[in-house]
Amino acid sequence: LHISPSMVQKVAPDFHKALVELGQESSAVCPIFLAWLLVSAEERAVIRQAGNGNSKGFWSGINADTDVCNAWEKYTDGLVGEDFAYHPYRKAAVDPSGLRKKLEPCAETEFLLDRVSDM
Repeated sequence: LHISPSMVQKVAPDFHKALVELGQESSAVCPIFLAWLLVSAEERAVIRQAGNGNSKGFWSGINADTDVCNAWEKYTDGLVGEDFAYHPYRKAAVDPSGLRKKLEPCAETEFLLDRVSDM
């Protein structure tokens, strides 16, 4: 169920191999796999909105248990439907001093602000 580079290599060996052969580092395959899951979730949402039923299901190259695939689908369906405009990380990127005040005397505040500075 956990999405990690080694899991992607195990459940989607052809996907993993193709990306590595195209020059992707093994560690980059995991975010690409997650992006594929999110694109699939968006496609399912469009199909449902159009009233055309459900999607075709998972790509046949995924060798994961049906329950795992269903959990991934539900997870990514939820992410696609989420509005991140007011997510705490985004708010922290816009107002770092406000977060510092809220989290005092937390030692991890600067670490968090460093992470959100890329947003």
